[in-house]
Amino acid sequence: MHTVIRMAAIGAIAAVATLPASAQKPNMADIARRMSGTWTINRKLSPTFGAGRSGPGRGRGGGALFQRGGGRGNPASEPGSEDLTPAELAERQAMSQARLIAPTITVVATPEQVSFTDERGEFACALNDKGHKQKLFGIDMDVKCKWDKDRLRQEFSTTSSKLIRLWDLNDSDQLVLKAKLEGQNQNTPEATAVFDRSK
Repeated sequence: MHTVIRMAAIGAIAAVATLPASAQKPNMADIARRMSGTWTINRKLSPTFGAGRSGPGRGRGGGALFQRGGGRGNPASEPGSEDLTPAELAERQAMSQARLIAPTITVVATPEQVSFTDERGEFACALNDKGHKQKLFGIDMDVKCKWDKDRLRQEFSTTSSKLIRLWDLNDSDQLVLKAKLEGQNQNTPEATAVFDRSK
């Protein structure tokens, strides 16, 4: 009987050892380390994003990138904007800015926190899945960040919309962003941006 139990235990250990990587708990410290660094967008692999200008002094093809199909125009000139209150219009303008992606970003990630730095400054967030108010683009925006298995998930919310970003590493060790906007009359298809490590 003891021999049978011993053999069953050995078999269970062997089965766990041979589980596919997807079934094993990801090593968050290793993933965070691999995500950290300076990344430059690969425009050929990011067809749903295009070159744009995010502010004064940006040259052609420089500045931040925007998601195609939205975010290029002034929210104040969009259909139905005349019915928005000043607070609602400010939220739409802030969300339009939040959707901008810089062509070069620097990521510093740990299992507990992440920061993104680009030409507009630094954004840091605790990876605890707890929402908090943060002053972004002129308004107080609800922000929540967490590890979603081996991906990093960010949520930026206003009273009428939510921007969801998922950051991941592909098999080529490139940084991949999937982003979409959800909200009343504001839903967008998921857009993908791929970044190559520059250092």
